[in-house]
Amino acid sequence: PLFVTWKASGPTNGDKRLRGCIGTFAAVHLHEGLRDYTISSALKDSRFQPISKDELPRLQCSVSLLTNFEEANDHLDWEVGIHGIRIQFISEKGSKCTATYLPEVAIEQ
Repeated sequence: PLFVTWKASGPTNGDKRLRGCIGTFAAVHLHEGLRDYTISSALKDSRFQPISKDELPRLQCSVSLLTNFEEANDHLDWEVGIHGIRIQFISEKGSKCTATYLPEVAIEQ
């Protein structure tokens, strides 16, 4: 399981803002996973326009390798900034909804 995250520096203040993040909880070969998810997170994150060539000098890319999964017994059974969290539920309309927060994302958000 891995996630690739792109962040962009602001033009003047250097603050980093999320620019793309896609990953998988499936077991993947590291080489192929890095290649596939680096490209997907840069170009196919539906929350953002694809990364452009002009943005490259301001981008930072990071990789999160996920290990040691455990079920939470309570919705408060995790520490912000220490643990990531994967949330899954069925909406009132019957569709499956999921969200993933890596440890550093939970702090930022």
